[in-house]
Amino acid sequence: SHYLAPQNQPHVGGFASEERPMYTELGNGHYIITFDPLDGSSIIDTNFSIGSIFCIWKKTENHLIGQKGSDAITSMIITYGPRTTCIIYNTLLGVVQ
Repeated sequence: SHYLAPQNQPHVGGFASEERPMYTELGNGHYIITFDPLDGSSIIDTNFSIGSIFCIWKKTENHLIGQKGSDAITSMIITYGPRTTCIIYNTLLGVVQ
């Protein structure tokens, strides 16, 4: 399954996604990745924008239970379409586009 790609990263301890919402433990990594493909496959032919959302969290004993958006270390939203845009938020750098 293509969802197991984070397994090859030693820093990733687990992940969850909209398409696989149950937390998946990957090992002793210090971070959890969450993502939503926002596929919008029904609108691709119209050339409307589609996108993806990614977020990186510090791994805790409770995984993502009780985490708030402001607890994220890094987050990113990408829109693909006539104009591709990527906006990244990082706790050290702020917002970068």
